[in-house]
Amino acid sequence: MTNKPPAAQTAGSAAAGSTFVRIWETVRRIPRGRVTTYGTVAALVGNPRLARIVGCALHAAPPDLP
Repeated sequence: MTNKPPAAQTAGSAAAGSTFVRIWETVRRIPRGRVTTYGTVAALVGNPRLARIVGCALHAAPPDLP
């Protein structure tokens, strides 16, 4: 648990959630059988420094993500 007030934790979670959704939408556009790097996905989402977050998002991805 962090020392942030509850409102800040909720706001951070919402921001992370929207980033995860953008990552999942980007990954869905990768053709089956093709590969790409987390860095490339991060750049396509709009921030090439989010490569590690791409890994976290894919770990938390819903089971129906192709």
